[in-house]
Amino acid sequence: MKKTITVTVAFLMMAVVNFSLGAVKPSPEEKPQPITTLIINVPVTVMLLDNDQAKPQIVGKSSLTQLVTLQQSGDTLVIGSTKDRNLVNAGVIYIPAASLASIRINSDATVRSLQTLQIPKLNVVINGSCYFQVSNIGEVNMVETEKYVFEQNREVRPLPANFVRSKKY
Repeated sequence: MKKTITVTVAFLMMAVVNFSLGAVKPSPEEKPQPITTLIINVPVTVMLLDNDQAKPQIVGKSSLTQLVTLQQSGDTLVIGSTKDRNLVNAGVIYIPAASLASIRINSDATVRSLQTLQIPKLNVVINGSCYFQVSNIGEVNMVETEKYVFEQNREVRPLPANFVRSKKY
């Protein structure tokens, strides 16, 4: 009986030692590359987030997740579609916007911000019949193309000095 217990304990100890020595530590998750340019080529709803750690995410009906493509090349993200459909009401595409410098809207998209963004200078090119409703602490330059003019309704509100605690300014 003692031999059986001793052998069992020995095998158990060897298994624990081998398992712990052979264990591979999980690699830290890669930090997503910041997006500085956003190009929207399909009628969708895009929600901008003031977060560099987030990754672009599509949330909504299966038609949205199946048809919309997100192609990132360097610091440029292009939102496209495999078919020509209006997907504005099919769901939302969440995009990290803390590093954005320019947005080009080439469709009938709706672009909004979830919270107030803190982008020092944001250039927006309007090349479609779209809605652009963004709250930003910083400069927003709107540019229209030959075929599209825009109506701008801008409200500038003063903020208390202690509201912005970012080193971007």
